[in-house]
Parts: sequence; structure tokens; C-alpha cells
Amino acid sequence: MPQFPSSTDASGIWKMNEILNFRKGFNWPLNELYITNLRHLYDAALSETVNGSTWTDIANSYGSTGAVNLTNFNSPVYTSNSLQSFLSYNGSNQYSTGINTLNLSAFTIYVWLKTTTTATSGTFYTEPTICGVGTGGAPSRDFGLTIKSGYAGVWQGINSTGDLVNQPTNNNNAKVNTGEWFEIICSSSTVNGTRLFVNQTQIGTALSHTQNLDAVNNFYIGVSNGGSFYCNMDLALFALYTEDLSTENRALNWNFLRSRFGR
Repeated sequence: MPQFPSSTDASGIWKMNEILNFRKGFNWPLNELYITNLRHLYDAALSETVNGSTWTDIANSYGSTGAVNLTNFNSPVYTSNSLQSFLSYNGSNQYSTGINTLNLSAFTIYVWLKTTTTATSGTFYTEPTICGVGTGGAPSRDFGLTIKSGYAGVWQGINSTGDLVNQPTNNNNAKVNTGEWFEIICSSSTVNGTRLFVNQTQIGTALSHTQNLDAVNNFYIGVSNGGSFYCNMDLALFALYTEDLSTENRALNWNFLRSRFGR
């Protein structure tokens, strides 16, 4: 794989115009993507990083010491579409795994996806899962970023002290099944709780931070590893940070990527 140029300033900002011009030969606006505490980054626009059953983590090119490649199961389909390239998960048996979240007390999951799914199961922990952690009932460790009837949601729990769920089905800001690209963020810390954002708008209220993101079993994309809760979606970009991103840094990423995804 080619070595991509890397340019950062003292605050850890990735100068993305240099990277993207190298990748695709595009003239890209001067812009930045936040990379401090970036643990994992998978970007389908880099076609050379999606190779059969492997999706290469490029975070180590930008300072991560925990980068690990994803393994794709049952052949999610790669579609090359310039900077809107993506990996399609069929909602029935396709998923990716390999990430270990290592007991994170603060984290941000950052996703760009599109979907038209209307699927629902009626139970929060069996809804179609964008990504999640399942421990077979172990206390205080399960987590899911989900889509119920086309609405983004998040939950945590399956433990003796109760479960916490933010799964709206009547908030239009949470509706993500229009076939357009959406930015979905889940961030969590003891200070701010567990929050959900769609295109920079906070959805519902924060859940109490009652647990760390601790993948005793591997962290899964496209399904929860606690069961067969698959999600039909096209995934263009997935990142995991080991911090709860600030308003400023969430906006930084949005302002860089929004035009790439037609927003």
C-alpha cells in the first residue's frame, strides 16, 4: 500500500487537502479533519484499502498506536464511486470485526452512511445494528448504535441495574433512511454522558455514562455480536476516537466532509 503524506500542526490537526489531493487527484478546499486520539479510521474512498475480506485501518498513518484491520465476513460488496465509495452490508449476514475497544472511559464513534432500511424488531437491543459490543449478558458492557424503523438510536446496558436507551421514532432529525448520506456520531464520557448526533444535531437527551466501551468480545460493524441483528447500509467512513469530541472538533469534521457527501 502506498505511504500517504501526513501533515499536522501542533494541535494534532490533519491537513486533509494534502492527503486527498494525493489520493484522488482532486482539487479539494483547504480543510481539516481532527485526528488527536484517533484510534481507528476506515475510508472506502481509498480503494486500495478494501481488498476482499480486509478493510485496512489507515489511522496508523496519522499517529495511532492501536490501528487494526477489519475482517469482512460473507462478502460485503465494495462500490467504487470516487470520494463517495462505500462498502454495502446486506442486512442478513454481512459484517466486519476486528476492533478491540480496550475499556474506553471516553470515546467517539464517527460514521458516514446511507440506508433505506425500515426494519425493526421491537426490542432495543435487537434492532438493526450499525456497530456494537455484545458480551452475552455480562454486566455493564453491552452497547449498540442502531437504526429502528429508519431512525438512529443508541443504547447501553443489559445489566442488573437497568438499561439506558435513546431510540426515537418520531424525531425527524434522527431519520436516516432517505437514501442520502448521513453523518452519525455517538460520543461518551463521564462528564457529558452518552450522546447521539445526526448531521451535527443532538438527538434526544444524553444517557448517563454508566459503563465504559469495553469489547471483551470484538467490536462489530454491521451487526451486534450479541446476536443476529444485522443492518442494511452503505458505509463510506468509520472512525473511532478515544475521546469525547468537543463541539468544535465535531464541527471541524463536518465542515471538511459534508461537501464530499453532498451536504
